[in-house]
Amino acid sequence: MASTTNQYPGPVTTTGFVMNQYPLDESTTVITFNIYNESLSVSYAECELQYGKTINLRNRLIKTNGVCHILNLYTHPDHRNKGNASLLLKSIIHFCEQNMVRLITLDDCSDNYRKPDNVYLEHGFEYLNDGDNLMIYLIEYV
Repeated sequence: MASTTNQYPGPVTTTGFVMNQYPLDESTTVITFNIYNESLSVSYAECELQYGKTINLRNRLIKTNGVCHILNLYTHPDHRNKGNASLLLKSIIHFCEQNMVRLITLDDCSDNYRKPDNVYLEHGFEYLNDGDNLMIYLIEYV
């Protein structure tokens, strides 16, 4: 199990950031991201990364090193609207860029589903189809 711990300064009210990776098998890894305030987790994301995929996205075949599906992204109500969810999304996107993962997906079951200030939309995610809650973020490499 690999683990990375970093201190992130900035607008979020946190004292630490931790990322952990848990391999499930040779093609799947679970990755967790935690933002801590003192010793309490205030914001959390869990992703499943599946390696070596070719995907059909809108009738276009895309070969990718992996697909990352965000399973959970949660911020404690006392710590919302402070940039924690944005920091988690930026961290997930950065991790995927560094590991040549081209597609990030999630099911938007949040309170801000399809609202203009949706944190996922603000970070470049888009709904796959009208009336669907599946969102995607495609990383283009030149």
